Amino acid sequence: MIQLSPPIIDCADIFAACLTSLPNTDEGNEFVTKLNKIKIKTQAEWELFDTRVGNVDLHLFDPCKHANKTQSVIDNVSKDDFVKLYTDYMVKGEDLPRNVYNIIRAYSNGLCPLCGIAVVTTVDHYLPKARYPVFSICLNNLVPACDTCNKGKGSSVYKTKKSQPLHPYFSPSHFYRTDWIKANVLKTIPLSFIFYADPPEDWSPTDQERAKNHFKDFDLGNKYSVNASQFLTIINGSIQKILNSGGNDKHVKDTLISYARNEKPNTTLRAILYAMANDNDICKGLYL
Repeated sequence: MIQLSPPIIDCADIFAACLTSLPNTDEGNEFVTKLNKIKIKTQAEWELFDTRVGNVDLHLFDPCKHANKTQSVIDNVSKDDFVKLYTDYMVKGEDLPRNVYNIIRAYSNGLCPLCGIAVVTTVDHYLPKARYPVFSICLNNLVPACDTCNKGKGSSVYKTKKSQPLHPYFSPSHFYRTDWIKANVLKTIPLSFIFYADPPEDWSPTDQERAKNHFKDFDLGNKYSVNASQFLTIINGSIQKILNSGGNDKHVKDTLISYARNEKPNTTLRAILYAMANDNDICKGLYL
């Protein structure tokens, strides 16, 4: 997982840019007029989002009904109207709206901040646009993501603080600087790993549940297990080199722990290094 700073882009500018990109037709001009009338109310909702997200209070927003495109969200502006702003005039648009979409997608240097493993291919709505359409182009609600993380959460409705997964822009740093994703090693050939969420006991119950929900929502157990296989050849080579040069299991253990400490918390490599270091048979080279 990767912690990011919120993008420094004025949402009001993006709203205006999306409207200016609408076609100069009777239908397009009518749409612009309708949205301009609720611009202030929309921006007030976005400001409320910014206030609530830091306090993990996004569950206080009322979701739209499922699969009801014509539901009114603000005055006579429907759910479908807000979603079109994103799909038709940001994702498929030109100039500033599309440039902002590209900036968000590239915001974490190509790696999905929700899992920290896969390549970013899209933009995820933290509050899904299908249920919270007013935030369709609210930039603090848009997060770079890989395809599986984007689809894995689906159109979730958050009913409590505990149900909200981590937000890369706003979740406190202890989620990213403290180890809570761990692994158990399975003595298969080749070795395999089971990953699990184990937040510290001194965290608040809300933070513990949020970490566990994030792990579950984005299927990190399976993603990390697959990712772990790419590191085994290198680690086994290091173990073999230590043993061939006269080292013993203690030397192997100390080396693996040293390697682990140099990796960022909650990464696949750090978790499996600690798991392997704590297994005496592996440190003796029995499962190379």
